[in-house]
Amino acid sequence: MTLRTKAGIAGILSAVMVLGLGVVMPAYSVSNDDRDALIELYLATQGDNWDDNSGWREEPLSSDGFGRRSTVCSWYGIICDWLNLSLLQIDLAQNNLDGYLTPLNELPRHALEELTTLDLSDNHLKGSIPQGLEDLDELTSLILHDNNLSGTIPTGLGSLDLEYMNLRGNMLAGPVPSDLQDLEDLGDGSLDLRWNALYTSDGGLKAFLDSRQIGGDWESTQTIAPTDIRVGRSTLSSIEVIWDAIDYIEDEGAYEVYVSTVSGGPYTLAATAADKMRVSVEVTGLLPGTTYYLRMRSVTYAHLFNKNDVYSDFTHEISAATLGGDLPGISIGDISVEEQNKAAVFTVVMDTVSNLDVSFFYATSGGTAENDGDYLHTEGTGIIEAGQQSASLEVPVVDDDEPEEEETFYMVLSEPVNASLVVASGEARIVDDENPVVPEGSAPSEDKDPDNVCFISSAAR
Repeated sequence: MTLRTKAGIAGILSAVMVLGLGVVMPAYSVSNDDRDALIELYLATQGDNWDDNSGWREEPLSSDGFGRRSTVCSWYGIICDWLNLSLLQIDLAQNNLDGYLTPLNELPRHALEELTTLDLSDNHLKGSIPQGLEDLDELTSLILHDNNLSGTIPTGLGSLDLEYMNLRGNMLAGPVPSDLQDLEDLGDGSLDLRWNALYTSDGGLKAFLDSRQIGGDWESTQTIAPTDIRVGRSTLSSIEVIWDAIDYIEDEGAYEVYVSTVSGGPYTLAATAADKMRVSVEVTGLLPGTTYYLRMRSVTYAHLFNKNDVYSDFTHEISAATLGGDLPGISIGDISVEEQNKAAVFTVVMDTVSNLDVSFFYATSGGTAENDGDYLHTEGTGIIEAGQQSASLEVPVVDDDEPEEEETFYMVLSEPVNASLVVASGEARIVDDENPVVPEGSAPSEDKDPDNVCFISSAAR
């Protein structure tokens, strides 16, 4: 049965009914709170410009210019349960709604308390998803896909008994709230989060969302922030910024680098890498001998499956300085370490000796090696004392009995004091001391002499 057929039937049933016993039943009508909530939604989304607003402002009218309470169930997009005198569904999909859903944050006390379906998809709605939706206790279908909604998914939706939720194709960003894992009534393929900027570090939540997501994979189309942002070589007027590319590279996009001379901003867009496969860009036009604070974000431009440009959250802030003035430059080099050595030792070197103590922050960053499994994350403040020219940074390496291919991790320098960063990232290659891993498909060697076994590194250099 179509929406219009249902609305027509509801309109007929709203007429005065005369029973055989001679009892006159009142005309069907929803509550005043329901009507008030619908009018607020109409005004907030420019209802006069909807493609179809039939019934909403048609005779007989109340003093506020909208149809009387007894006519609500004949308004376009409204479906009621005439037996229980309640408003069941709001279906205004593809109807040119343009505005904000703020009225759903401040509903009258008993408004929409029987609502089961809210479908406002494929419109031009802006702003955030209303926190007030968590009060709609009977809601089972929330359909908001293909709008211009932004911000985070509000907490509280997990308290509902949703059986279907579709939020794809918006500009939603940030961590997915953990309470979505409580939506046990969602069936396979009854969730759609694609083409947003959402993420989670909660393995249990990720697995739950995958089990409900249509196609089983909600993360592969998320525009998330680039990871492992670090600084490469600096010059008098430029700083090289390096990062790891995001997984979602299919649709066109870019990476943006913002800089400030003050920690915490305000930041200015300084460079754009116009390809999501890029992993570095040079920020130019900078002042010599100046410390800069940098952060990044990713963007995916509008495409077939999303009419919006989608921006990720920003990365954390890092710092670097251009060369110049009396500041010495500090660099860190690449190293190779055998697993049984139990430690990887990086050396940080200054290009000139300073009469001041030089300090910097250092922290390991993952590559193909895994924290805890292959090495132990290490961070802190390093110091090169006045009159000295180098310092050592030691990272514990995990020695196990499992044959492994060569693996890598990074040591990243930032926040220099009394110095500038020339080379801020060093790579450590962990070489396994167990038997080498033979690549799949390789022919077995007939030579059994272990002295003839050699390692072939697969790490990118």
